[in-house]
Amino acid sequence: RGEISDEVSSTLNALWSGQYRSISCKDLKNAVGRYKSSFRGYEQQDSHEFLTILVDWLHEELNEIRVKRPLKEQNNYGIPDEKAAAMAWEDYTDSNKSVIVKLFAGQQRSCLRCAVCRKESVTFEPFFNLSLPIPPSNSQCSIMECFQLYTKPEQISGWSCPFCKNKKGASKTIDIWEVPPVLVVHLQRFYNDGIWRKRLNMVDFNLNDLDLEGVVKSKKSLYSRYKLYAVSNHYGTMDAGHYTAYCKNAEYNKWFKFDDQDVMEISGNEVRSAAAYILFYTAIDYQAPPVMQD
Repeated sequence: RGEISDEVSSTLNALWSGQYRSISCKDLKNAVGRYKSSFRGYEQQDSHEFLTILVDWLHEELNEIRVKRPLKEQNNYGIPDEKAAAMAWEDYTDSNKSVIVKLFAGQQRSCLRCAVCRKESVTFEPFFNLSLPIPPSNSQCSIMECFQLYTKPEQISGWSCPFCKNKKGASKTIDIWEVPPVLVVHLQRFYNDGIWRKRLNMVDFNLNDLDLEGVVKSKKSLYSRYKLYAVSNHYGTMDAGHYTAYCKNAEYNKWFKFDDQDVMEISGNEVRSAAAYILFYTAIDYQAPPVMQD
């Protein structure tokens, strides 16, 4: 009913009004907690889970299409990828049209190749953020290594091929087909090998020019180069941790650290750390539309 959108709007207006030294977004938290019980208390929660839910809710509330229809089943065998991707995107946007889709929605290509007949079953699906694995054996890696691991083929056992009906499995590959104006990258630091653990790897990432030309597969992609504007950091463990944020003020061209009610200027060299958990990028070539005033 628009409640979450109203609370996000009120929070943003308060942040940018210049009237307050700091604000506490209790109303937004309480509103989210009413619809998602895991966020009602004051135990530590996962910021990626919160972000995913929040963006999805904002899209649903702001969706201009009020009567949605189920997505068509994709059967792309023999159809060129560019055409199949365009058909899938048109099908999705026929029922999903919002400012959230315009800013955050990208598209990825999922391919299953039969181990016997080698034919491929290809589907295209949207995403609002990318959740990248971290190479487990390296104490330090680059974000491009995380992208490479994300798109690395994996073996799927027991898959039934729709072409030859064989069940000997397939190799699965996920490719990033199209990237949005605002690219949100989640680093998968938490994993479960019987108990929940956290990877403390230092992931080196680009601040001023993240070039994804070799990662994005569509030849018609509008964007490939990005600049970082914010980082969500997580310190500690699953049970006891603390979040901070690094954000770049475009007006002053300076980075700031946000730690609860405390804000301080930092240098760009301090933005990279082993605590980085979610990275927020904007396309270098993207021109945001002017903000409409009431």
